[in-house]
Amino acid sequence: MISESELKKYKEWNLHLIPLLEGVKVPASKKFWSERNGKWEADYCWKRDPETKEFIHWSDEELLKATRLGINHEACDLFDIDCDTIEGSPFMSELPDTLTIGRKEPDGKKVVRKKLYYANGFIKPESFKDHKGKAVVEILSKTQSWCFGDNRIILNNVKPTTLNQEQINQVVHTVKKINAWSIMTRYMPNKGGRDSFFFALAGTLNRETNWSPEESERFVEVLATHSGDDVKKVSKKIKAQNLETDKNIYGVKELSKILNVNLPCIDELRPDQENKQEKRYPLVSARQFIANAYPEPKFIMFPIFSERSANQIYGGYESGKTMFGLSVAMHMCS
Repeated sequence: MISESELKKYKEWNLHLIPLLEGVKVPASKKFWSERNGKWEADYCWKRDPETKEFIHWSDEELLKATRLGINHEACDLFDIDCDTIEGSPFMSELPDTLTIGRKEPDGKKVVRKKLYYANGFIKPESFKDHKGKAVVEILSKTQSWCFGDNRIILNNVKPTTLNQEQINQVVHTVKKINAWSIMTRYMPNKGGRDSFFFALAGTLNRETNWSPEESERFVEVLATHSGDDVKKVSKKIKAQNLETDKNIYGVKELSKILNVNLPCIDELRPDQENKQEKRYPLVSARQFIANAYPEPKFIMFPIFSERSANQIYGGYESGKTMFGLSVAMHMCS
């Protein structure tokens, strides 16, 4: 349960809190009655009022009574980097500082579970999985996250950081790295056989990604640090290899053999996957729409037809649509 002071702070941070059912992650719901085909039927909702389509708000009393609380992402433009594995927890520090939620393990160890950010841009929900189809790390939006109560602990008690679209893209790039680091940590060989592993990893990054040498080196160093290896020794050995020309340098095939597992995480790091950015035109409020500085349209025929626009000519039968279209086309051409 949270205190009144904590609730006040979370509201000041614009977090849209929702109570969860006892002992599970499922949100509690409110009952709404809707008339359908002359009959009144009940809707049980946690996100939006089915009639007004407004987000459902919960009273302070309801929130303070709840033993665990979640956050409605969509209601406050929030997204969550959700780490589903023990192996991935140490690498969450590679993400920007923000509100961070953890969990206390039975042995007393604290692990990172979530990092939450405000999104000033488009964010696509994604799940990065291991070869068995089990989620390793996820980007969650437009749903809810269990953040407070029970075994959840706050590891960094600060207001969620707001990220612009460029920063969001970089976070997605880092999440893909966290996925790869997590899987490699789980399957990497004992210290006696690590040299071949690191050589194969360096060769794979050189062949399969479009990263700079510095970024590839940093990737290997982070993994070596968290696996207890001598980072300077590993870096020195890799630099001694000519990754560009040496045909004996291993690649992803050899890396998979060393780890004895398929590596879909490498596919996520390839340039063709990295550059598949889905372009959207996100909805904005009327206030933001008015405040945005949109470029002035360039008209081909003022005030009807402008560049990069689609126009529809419609009218009744024999009203002159065809003649109008031909006349407009001739006018534009001239």
